[in-house]
Amino acid sequence: MGLKYNPLTGQMNVLPTLADMNSVGAAWNGQIYNLKDSNTRKIRKALANTVAGVSNTTIACIGDSTTAGYGAGGTSASTQFRNGYPSRLVEMLNGFRGIKVTGNSWFNSKTTDSTKAAVIMGFDPCITVSGTGVTVDTSITSYSISGFLVKLASSGSIAFTFPDAFDTIDFFYYQSASSATVTVNVDGGATLATLSRNGSSAVVRTTATCTAGIHTINVAWASGTFYLIGVRAYLSTKKEVTIHNWGAGSMRSNNWSLTPSNSWEMPILVANSTAGVAADLAVFDYGINDCSNSVPLATYEAQMRFMISRLQINGDVILKTPVWGTSSSLTTMDTYVQKMREIAWSMDLPFIDITSRWESPTTANNRGFFNSDLVHPTLVGYADEALCVTTAIMRLA
Repeated sequence: MGLKYNPLTGQMNVLPTLADMNSVGAAWNGQIYNLKDSNTRKIRKALANTVAGVSNTTIACIGDSTTAGYGAGGTSASTQFRNGYPSRLVEMLNGFRGIKVTGNSWFNSKTTDSTKAAVIMGFDPCITVSGTGVTVDTSITSYSISGFLVKLASSGSIAFTFPDAFDTIDFFYYQSASSATVTVNVDGGATLATLSRNGSSAVVRTTATCTAGIHTINVAWASGTFYLIGVRAYLSTKKEVTIHNWGAGSMRSNNWSLTPSNSWEMPILVANSTAGVAADLAVFDYGINDCSNSVPLATYEAQMRFMISRLQINGDVILKTPVWGTSSSLTTMDTYVQKMREIAWSMDLPFIDITSRWESPTTANNRGFFNSDLVHPTLVGYADEALCVTTAIMRLA
């Protein structure tokens, strides 16, 4: 017999039953289940260290286009990737217990759809691409965090203007036995660092510093073919929580290999504590594209369990059901949601059931939660999704 979440103690004494997880209205505050000390020890410790001024915390939101932020502000709006639920999460959590929470982060192309790759970069208002040499490499079929790798292969640059002040910048990139370099500066000033691809095969991190403030970070091609994976900017004078948006349009569970061999591949990269990529907490949901592509449930389950195990090497995992509309390709989505409940129950994971909270795609659409494509949420829908995740994380700090 399962006990439902007690908001007064923040505990559950035993695992909820599947009946509990299937219940529409049984959980506390937005269908949040099984949030316990025992399955959130790593993120609790990380947040405590941030409050104490000891170290930073990393939270990653991993999912498909409904995590990336497609549809936020309209299906073609250039602000989409800064209006999805991870960005709303930053706004809602910032200042809680005195913690600075920032979204000064970018990783990869935000898509696994080669037909959309050319325009996707324009969906993030923090990014400016100059020249023809900065492209999304759709020829590499093994995906990294947030989809295709971004390459600098000839004259051109990519610039990042993040919303919060910083004095320290981490650059994550693919290193291999190949001669390629880029230079980095802020605001067009002196070169802060030269990043070299040449070395043993790995994803590596180089850190540069600048005066504290809001700056434009410029990464300019110098030679060869260089693969940039991510950028993170933060203040060294105050420990922070960084929320990464690791959503990617069209991503599904069987995009990953169960035997990954390249250091940039998602199953390897999410566990890369050496380069500082690994998250203290991953809020994880896939399923929409599994459903629309008819991925067998057994394959979906195996892939999800494998990725969860990779994420748990360095952090904790909250499993969250995805949101989906009334598209005809998603009529069997409830079977994938049920499989997520079973995975969460058997792996003793905290579980956020947005599906039950929104009751049904039709009801959610009537509330204004979906765009006209009937798949991707509106600003209101993303905000409601972020509210549930915020509530869960606030119980951890």
